[in-house]
Amino acid sequence: AVLIGKSNTPEFAAGSQTFNRVFGATRNPFDTERTCGGSTGGGAVALASGMVNVADGSDLAASLRNPASFCGIAGMRPSSHLEPRLQTGRDPFNTLSMVGPLARSIADLREIFLAIFDPAGCAPVQPLSHWVELRNQQDRNRRWNGRSRKKGKLPRIGWAPCWDRLPVESAVSLAMEEFAVRASRARIQLVEGFPQLPDVRSAFLALRGEYFVAELGELYDTHRQDLKDTIVWNIEQGLGLTVTDIIRAHGTRATARACIEQYMIAHQLVAIAGPTSQLLPFGLD
Repeated sequence: AVLIGKSNTPEFAAGSQTFNRVFGATRNPFDTERTCGGSTGGGAVALASGMVNVADGSDLAASLRNPASFCGIAGMRPSSHLEPRLQTGRDPFNTLSMVGPLARSIADLREIFLAIFDPAGCAPVQPLSHWVELRNQQDRNRRWNGRSRKKGKLPRIGWAPCWDRLPVESAVSLAMEEFAVRASRARIQLVEGFPQLPDVRSAFLALRGEYFVAELGELYDTHRQDLKDTIVWNIEQGLGLTVTDIIRAHGTRATARACIEQYMIAHQLVAIAGPTSQLLPFGLD
């Protein structure tokens, strides 16, 4: 790959709008009065406007998925895993923030995902030609498997157009309805519903607060007045946690994961589909 450069992000990659005091705001390529999302907003705009072929970033709370949605491209937060070599934070064993890809197509997204997460990508021990042949063979196998699946059982996807009663803007609902029509034409079975989960929002806020203290706690002690208000808020949320709060949050996260896994097994689902964002790109100001 040819590295073009760094793209814009909000301060410390925190927020669903890409702006900071150094470079200002990155605008939506389809409507420059609106936000491009965040935190990987610069990468998403570079892709949507044709500046680059692929981009990478990180995702703790939609930093790859939200700008992809707002800019009309594809983004992926990979499943949490333990790969210290791919972590850049204080705790290399943290699985809350994940490295992941952005691209203009699913095929390109797959290639950059494999380049990041293939063990050979972390520690190259084979020439590039070997890696390319391996990719090509996987493509051939995938196409063959796809043809064989068409003759057998139809895929079943969970259908959660509002993620269990979350408020969703009407334009987003219309887009979800269009997806349902297209899925039906493609002979995909949609199974409407979503599992009953514990209080995942409270758990997430606690775990995110813990993460911010670990990453930026020392900077908060010395430069609190220079940090933007949402960074300060997250750090102070973390500083107010007790050991019991943190243990409970980790337990809730584990319970939620088990609930979703059991729901998918019970309904024989390969995925659950729902809106990436609850609303359309909002105004820049």
